[in-house]
Amino acid sequence: MKRNNHLSDQELDMLLNFPEPVNTNLPDDDYQIELNNSQLIALLNKANSLFIEANFEQHNLRFPLYLAHDMPDVISPRLGIPEIYEHATAGQRLWRLDNPTDLELLNSNGETLPFEIINISVSGLLIRDHMLTLNLGERFDGILSGFGIYIPLTGVIVRSKKRKNKSQEWAIRLTLDSNVHEKLQEYIYQQHQVKYPTTDITADVESP
Repeated sequence: MKRNNHLSDQELDMLLNFPEPVNTNLPDDDYQIELNNSQLIALLNKANSLFIEANFEQHNLRFPLYLAHDMPDVISPRLGIPEIYEHATAGQRLWRLDNPTDLELLNSNGETLPFEIINISVSGLLIRDHMLTLNLGERFDGILSGFGIYIPLTGVIVRSKKRKNKSQEWAIRLTLDSNVHEKLQEYIYQQHQVKYPTTDITADVESP
């Protein structure tokens, strides 16, 4: 059979002969994987990134996986904050927090901006206003503020739409640095858990 992959035959054979986890008599809720194959450990460490994906009926949660060497030849997995994708007709798209009533946008002086937040994801923001006129391609700066959060947002206005009630909607593509992106991603993940508590695994997730 033709092998359509980017691994060598030796690397593929190592994965196909993945060793069984060692029984360390740990409690059922404290599972640990032990690997005794140094070549396989080296192969995993060469990866640019590793992920675990949890598929649900409406969403996919994609967790970054970090491998910690707590003991020689023992890998302990650590999960980071996931990106959340919702199933849409055109395929997967990042999950959006709709109509967050406890959030507002502030300017750099801490004053409330006259925008209503329609939805927000880690990549974009949709807002509505009745007074201001923004321009396509214009830079947007604001501070996402609410109970326990204060996240500076930067982006570019990429789309506008006028509604029948004369309000204007503006779509903003966010351009965030890694630290701000992680803070927003963590906040959105927490809100997703509030809305879908049956998928709550917050206690098992940590930042790298």
